[in-house]
This record gives sequence, C-alpha cells and structure tokens, in this order.
Amino acid sequence: IGCLRHLQNLDTGFYRSGVQNKTSAVQTDDIRCRGNETYGDYDFVPIYNPKLESYDGRANELRDLYVSGTKFNTHAGLFSRMGTGTSNQPALTVSNVYLINACVSAASGRYAGALMGEAHQGAEFRNCRVYWDTDGGAVGLKDALGSDVDGYRYKDSGIYGKYAGGLVGFMTGSCRISRCLAATLVYGEAE
Repeated sequence: IGCLRHLQNLDTGFYRSGVQNKTSAVQTDDIRCRGNETYGDYDFVPIYNPKLESYDGRANELRDLYVSGTKFNTHAGLFSRMGTGTSNQPALTVSNVYLINACVSAASGRYAGALMGEAHQGAEFRNCRVYWDTDGGAVGLKDALGSDVDGYRYKDSGIYGKYAGGLVGFMTGSCRISRCLAATLVYGEAE
C-alpha cells in the first residue's frame, strides 16, 4: 500500500475484484489523504474487508485522514468494523499505524475511532499512534486547533460518534491493545 488509492482499494465495497482474497496488507510509504495532489480533499470510505487478517503500517505516516461516516451510514475509522474471530471473519491485527490529524465522524448511532469504528473478538492493535501534528513537528492540540478551544466543533477535528475512542470506538469480546497511544479530540453522543 503506497498511495491513497491502494489503501481505499482494500475496501471490498469500493474495489470488489482483486482484494476479496487478500489476507494481509503492508503500507510501504507515507500517505497524505486530504490536500493530496491527485485526489484533493478526499472523503475516505472506511475499509470493510472480512478476509483481511493484518494491516502493517510499518511506521509510515497516514496523514490527514478524513472520514465522514455520515455519508456512508457506517461505523467510521480507517477500518469500519472487523472480525468476529471465526473462520468466516478472522480477527484483524493492525500494527505500526501512525495516523496523524485524523478527522473521523460516524453516522448517528454508529461508532467512531481513528483506527476502527467497531472491533470484534480477537482484534489486536499493536504499536499504533493517533495524534495531532503540523507539518513542522508535534505540537499541543491547542496549538494545532487554534487558541479558542471553547465552542470548537469537535465533529470537524477529531473523533465523533455515538461511542467514540481515540483508537477504537467500540469493542466486543476479547480484544488486545498494546503499545498504542491516542492524543486527539474525542466526542461521543449524549445518551
């Protein structure tokens, strides 16, 4: 996976032929999602691929991911939802993903996380980072988002959904998160 199109092609609904039997993917280069020369301000479709068992970002940047789950009426994140830990839907392992400046919003009543909206039995997340940064280097959220954080619209910058998390919006069953961090705005709907 070396560009935005290759990443989007992992979604079986987006690109049906060629990915249906892929069980693993490796990111080989930094990818800029918004403001990208080829695709402009692209609204990423959350990846759903029930055969995918592993995604390794190899510590390459995945910058400026913008997911508007409201357009797609799905759980939102880099991945929509994955795995039940059964032979029909193996658990997914996401490793070494460095997701920078992610803006993820889910449709009403849906889950949102920068890496995955909804994770099921056996999902594993290792050595992943979700944080805000400018092109010049890491800064605090207040610096990245502006000096007036009061009244700031979290839906426009950060993670927003019924249940929301910096890494994963909602997990069921036994999932594992190790050596990961999230330093981003998170906003869940009030019940």
